[in-house]
Amino acid sequence: MGGVIYVKTSDNGGNDSNNGAAWDTALATISNALTKATDGDEIRVAAGTYKETITISKSISLLGGYSAEENDTQDYVTNVTALDGAWKGYWGNVSPLIYNTADSLIEGFTIQSDDACSKAALENSDANITIRFCIFTNNSGAILNNGSSYATIN
Repeated sequence: MGGVIYVKTSDNGGNDSNNGAAWDTALATISNALTKATDGDEIRVAAGTYKETITISKSISLLGGYSAEENDTQDYVTNVTALDGAWKGYWGNVSPLIYNTADSLIEGFTIQSDDACSKAALENSDANITIRFCIFTNNSGAILNNGSSYATIN
Protein backbone atom coordinates (compact mmCIF):
# COMPACT_ATOMS: atom_id res chain seq x y z
CA MET A 1 0.00 0.00 0.00
CA GLY A 2 1.21 3.45 -0.89
CA GLY A 3 0.76 6.83 0.73
CA VAL A 4 -2.27 9.06 1.13
CA ILE A 5 -2.73 12.40 -0.66
CA TYR A 6 -5.47 14.80 0.47
CA VAL A 7 -7.54 17.16 -1.71
CA LYS A 8 -10.13 19.78 -0.77
CA THR A 9 -11.53 22.70 -2.74
CA SER A 10 -9.73 26.03 -2.65
CA ASP A 11 -12.88 27.48 -1.02
CA ASN A 12 -12.18 25.13 1.90
CA GLY A 13 -8.45 25.87 2.14
CA GLY A 14 -6.98 23.54 -0.46
CA ASN A 15 -3.96 24.93 -2.28
CA ASP A 16 -1.90 23.31 -5.03
CA SER A 17 1.23 24.82 -3.44
CA ASN A 18 0.66 22.54 -0.42
CA ASN A 19 2.16 19.08 -0.16
CA GLY A 20 -1.16 17.20 0.25
CA ALA A 21 0.17 15.13 3.18
CA ALA A 22 -2.75 15.95 5.52
CA TRP A 23 -6.10 17.75 5.46
CA ASP A 24 -4.54 20.98 6.74
CA THR A 25 -2.05 20.90 3.85
CA ALA A 26 -4.47 19.51 1.24
CA LEU A 27 -4.12 20.20 -2.46
CA ALA A 28 -6.89 22.09 -4.29
CA THR A 29 -7.19 19.94 -7.42
CA ILE A 30 -7.48 16.25 -8.11
CA SER A 31 -5.28 16.62 -11.19
CA ASN A 32 -2.40 17.95 -9.09
CA ALA A 33 -2.82 15.04 -6.64
CA LEU A 34 -2.68 12.62 -9.57
CA THR A 35 0.55 14.25 -10.76
CA LYS A 36 2.12 13.77 -7.32
CA ALA A 37 0.79 10.22 -6.83
CA THR A 38 2.70 7.01 -7.40
CA ASP A 39 1.36 3.50 -7.97
CA GLY A 40 -0.45 2.24 -4.90
CA ASP A 41 -1.32 5.67 -3.49
CA GLU A 42 -4.74 6.62 -2.18
CA ILE A 43 -6.15 10.06 -3.00
CA ARG A 44 -8.81 11.18 -0.52
CA VAL A 45 -11.04 13.94 -1.84
CA ALA A 46 -13.20 16.11 0.42
CA ALA A 47 -16.79 17.10 -0.29
CA GLY A 48 -17.23 19.81 -2.90
CA THR A 49 -17.49 20.36 -6.63
CA TYR A 50 -14.34 19.96 -8.71
CA LYS A 51 -14.45 21.53 -12.17
CA GLU A 52 -11.59 19.84 -13.95
CA THR A 53 -10.79 16.97 -16.27
CA ILE A 54 -8.49 14.32 -14.87
CA THR A 55 -6.22 11.66 -16.30
CA ILE A 56 -5.47 8.60 -14.21
CA SER A 57 -2.26 7.02 -15.50
CA LYS A 58 -1.11 5.30 -12.30
CA SER A 59 -2.63 2.44 -10.30
CA ILE A 60 -4.25 4.48 -7.54
CA SER A 61 -7.44 4.64 -5.48
CA LEU A 62 -9.43 7.86 -5.96
CA LEU A 63 -11.83 8.16 -3.03
CA GLY A 64 -14.50 10.84 -2.57
CA GLY A 65 -16.78 11.48 0.38
CA TYR A 66 -14.57 12.96 3.06
CA SER A 67 -15.32 15.94 5.32
CA ALA A 68 -11.69 17.20 5.38
CA GLU A 69 -11.34 16.80 9.14
CA GLU A 70 -8.51 14.82 10.69
CA ASN A 71 -9.36 11.17 11.37
CA ASP A 72 -12.62 11.38 9.40
CA THR A 73 -14.14 8.38 7.71
CA GLN A 74 -15.51 8.15 4.22
CA ASP A 75 -19.21 9.05 3.95
CA TYR A 76 -20.09 9.69 0.30
CA VAL A 77 -23.80 10.15 1.11
CA THR A 78 -23.26 13.08 3.50
CA ASN A 79 -20.06 14.44 1.95
CA VAL A 80 -21.00 14.66 -1.74
CA THR A 81 -17.90 14.91 -3.92
CA ALA A 82 -18.62 15.87 -7.53
CA LEU A 83 -16.62 16.06 -10.75
CA ASP A 84 -18.62 18.55 -12.76
CA GLY A 85 -18.30 19.15 -16.50
CA ALA A 86 -20.74 22.05 -16.82
CA TRP A 87 -17.82 24.48 -17.12
CA LYS A 88 -16.83 22.85 -20.42
CA GLY A 89 -19.85 24.19 -22.31
CA TYR A 90 -21.91 22.26 -24.79
CA TRP A 91 -19.56 20.52 -27.26
CA GLY A 92 -16.82 22.93 -26.21
CA ASN A 93 -14.35 20.35 -24.96
CA VAL A 94 -14.64 16.78 -26.22
CA SER A 95 -12.32 15.17 -23.67
CA PRO A 96 -14.05 13.11 -20.97
CA LEU A 97 -14.09 14.25 -17.33
CA ILE A 98 -12.06 11.17 -16.42
CA TYR A 99 -9.59 9.45 -18.74
CA ASN A 100 -8.17 6.26 -17.23
CA THR A 101 -5.19 4.25 -18.51
CA ALA A 102 -4.18 2.32 -15.36
CA ASP A 103 -5.70 -0.34 -13.14
CA SER A 104 -7.43 1.84 -10.58
CA LEU A 105 -10.38 2.37 -8.24
CA ILE A 106 -12.83 5.29 -8.25
CA GLU A 107 -15.19 5.37 -5.29
CA GLY A 108 -17.73 7.77 -3.82
CA PHE A 109 -18.06 10.39 -6.58
CA THR A 110 -20.90 12.05 -8.45
CA ILE A 111 -19.77 12.46 -12.05
CA GLN A 112 -22.05 14.99 -13.67
CA SER A 113 -22.92 17.43 -16.43
CA ASP A 114 -20.50 16.28 -19.11
CA ASP A 115 -22.67 16.99 -22.14
CA ALA A 116 -19.65 18.40 -23.98
CA CYS A 117 -18.04 15.01 -24.52
CA SER A 118 -19.55 13.03 -27.36
CA LYS A 119 -18.11 9.78 -25.95
CA ALA A 120 -18.70 9.38 -22.20
CA ALA A 121 -17.92 11.04 -18.87
CA LEU A 122 -15.36 8.31 -18.10
CA GLU A 123 -13.16 6.78 -20.78
CA ASN A 124 -11.24 3.65 -19.80
CA SER A 125 -8.42 2.70 -22.16
CA ASP A 126 -6.54 -0.61 -21.95
CA ALA A 127 -6.93 -0.83 -18.17
CA ASN A 128 -9.04 -2.50 -15.51
CA ILE A 129 -11.01 -0.03 -13.43
CA THR A 130 -13.30 -0.60 -10.46
CA ILE A 131 -16.08 1.93 -9.92
CA ARG A 132 -17.89 1.77 -6.57
CA PHE A 133 -20.62 3.91 -5.07
CA CYS A 134 -20.53 6.46 -7.90
CA ILE A 135 -23.41 8.32 -9.51
CA PHE A 136 -23.31 9.31 -13.18
CA THR A 137 -25.87 12.01 -13.97
CA ASN A 138 -26.56 14.48 -16.81
CA ASN A 139 -23.80 13.15 -19.06
CA SER A 140 -23.93 12.36 -22.78
CA GLY A 141 -22.72 8.87 -21.82
CA ALA A 142 -21.39 7.20 -18.68
CA ILE A 143 -18.49 4.80 -19.36
CA LEU A 144 -16.60 3.93 -22.53
CA ASN A 145 -14.15 1.00 -22.56
CA ASN A 146 -11.46 1.01 -25.25
CA GLY A 147 -9.01 -1.71 -26.21
CA SER A 148 -8.57 -4.56 -23.77
CA SER A 149 -10.10 -2.69 -20.85
CA TYR A 150 -12.49 -4.00 -18.25
CA ALA A 151 -14.74 -2.08 -15.87
CA THR A 152 -16.16 -3.52 -12.66
CA ILE A 153 -19.08 -1.51 -11.33
CA ASN A 154 -20.40 -2.01 -7.79
